[in-house]
Amino acid sequence: MITRTDMKNSNEVFQQILLKAVKLPSVFEQNGLVLKAKITGHDYVSWFRVPRINPGTPTPLEDGVNPSETSVSVEKFTAKIDWYGAYTKVSTAAKKIDPVKVVAGFTKAIGELARETREILIRDAYLSNSSNTFYANSAAGRTDVADVVSETDLKKMFRTLEKAGCEKITKIVKAGQGVNTYPIEACYLLYVSPDQAMDIRGLTSFIKVAQYSNPEVAFEGEIGSCCGFRIISTNFLTGAVVAGAGSTATATTDKQATNGKCDVHRAIAIGSEALGVADLDGGIENIIQDEETVGGPLKQFSTTGYKMAMATKVVNTNAVMIYETAVSA
Repeated sequence: MITRTDMKNSNEVFQQILLKAVKLPSVFEQNGLVLKAKITGHDYVSWFRVPRINPGTPTPLEDGVNPSETSVSVEKFTAKIDWYGAYTKVSTAAKKIDPVKVVAGFTKAIGELARETREILIRDAYLSNSSNTFYANSAAGRTDVADVVSETDLKKMFRTLEKAGCEKITKIVKAGQGVNTYPIEACYLLYVSPDQAMDIRGLTSFIKVAQYSNPEVAFEGEIGSCCGFRIISTNFLTGAVVAGAGSTATATTDKQATNGKCDVHRAIAIGSEALGVADLDGGIENIIQDEETVGGPLKQFSTTGYKMAMATKVVNTNAVMIYETAVSA
């Protein structure tokens, strides 16, 4: 519990409140799904990845002869660090009610905003990998999209990722009292909008989380599995819908549409360690300014806000696929 005496060391107290809010369970930044890199004060951050080695045609060893060296490469990916931030005013009148609780509440809200900012930036980094896009029912392009998610599509996508050598996800890492790792059946993840999730729930092969042998071992936001994918429903992909960008086919009858054309929902399929993200630790700061500094001649308000360093980049294009579909009305 935070008390008035904590105000004597308010920077540290409210920094912890901010960090706790920013570290709320994430959809895109779940433990073990992305490569992390620490921010060290430079303008850029880098991630390193050792790609899969192609076995080629195996040849037996010859007695007394050393085989040729197997070349292993290291891929380096670099992204520029950008800064993001926001602040809110805290009125003097509100602080008179309970200064500690009020500032703590505003700081928590601004921290949750920082969390959502990170989610949107990661979502957009995935979506920027649009060169690897699959359109529902093998449509030629976005303007031809008229079908919802299907098992046929999911199976084709799974095979495409698998043939490209995309490494499957084989564990779930959960933070609690310590960090626990749970093995799971090898799979890929599919992030979908809530409307796409509703269509998926109607597929014959869909298995809901409650039917798992251990329902407690699931990803944040996971609703179930289908055709080798674990399905995660997130409102962050509602913000990625391209309204009225699809086909006119059946758009006005059984599909969600805008101006007579199907709305296109974009799902994101990923394998293991497809994305690099700047580590949060050391990259975010809570900034509080008191009434004396920012409150004007009448000292009417103080402010609480955050500044956050962030960089993210797809580090394995073979491990990311965008799936564009219509959705049922």
